[in-house]
Amino acid sequence: MFILLANLAAGDLIGSTTTLPRIMNDLMFSNYISIPACFTQMFFLHFYIGFECFVLTSMAVDRYLAICHPLRYHSLMSNARAAKLSLFMVLVIALLVFGLIGLTVRLTFCKPRVVFMPHCDHMSFVKMACDDTSANNVYGIFITVLIMGFGLALIVMSYACILYECCKSSVRNSQQKAIYTCVTHLFVLVIFYSSTMLQIVQHRLAQYNVVSDEVRAYLIVLFYIVPPPANPIIYGLRTAEIRHGIVKLFRRKVEPAMS
Repeated sequence: MFILLANLAAGDLIGSTTTLPRIMNDLMFSNYISIPACFTQMFFLHFYIGFECFVLTSMAVDRYLAICHPLRYHSLMSNARAAKLSLFMVLVIALLVFGLIGLTVRLTFCKPRVVFMPHCDHMSFVKMACDDTSANNVYGIFITVLIMGFGLALIVMSYACILYECCKSSVRNSQQKAIYTCVTHLFVLVIFYSSTMLQIVQHRLAQYNVVSDEVRAYLIVLFYIVPPPANPIIYGLRTAEIRHGIVKLFRRKVEPAMS
């Protein structure tokens, strides 16, 4: 569990440091960015989204194993397996995003080089290109379905099995414990996926001029502001081990000063 929480924190740090410092720089100084820097931001932004999806999916599967197969949990999940799985998924997501970068680099950008969003992403480059971008669109859809679609399918299946197990169990205490364990993950899940879907939908809204570019930019900023600070607060308040660790740390620092 703590390895997965560490991965979640690492993903939030990547997402925040990829975008927020650049946004603050644009607000205070020149609102220009070089193409290499824009590609770099694009890589880490898409890596952050993919990695966060993987972590949340892993947490759902971990909860399924802990609740539905408690006696076999330690044989199925271990620290070593969690670390190896995390490293494997980092490599897979990095390769997928590198493929997206490779398809984008080959494009010729002859349209006005203006990014109307507070970050550089794949669709922003596609809109500036004059070449045939069908390969980019197909590969982008493929990555979205593979990472987000497959992840959501596993999450739904995991929670369906957990719900079935809770309904089948006659022990009320175990039902409450299982629900309490899953509520924290569900909070984080809803916050991240709603922000991510907003990120995807806003490009479609731009084609129909439903909302202005300024409003879309403000909505997208929520993608960097809400999930990263919300995740540690939610898990810090709901996870007993983390909550007790914070209390111990606070007492260790305060009591000598008081005495």
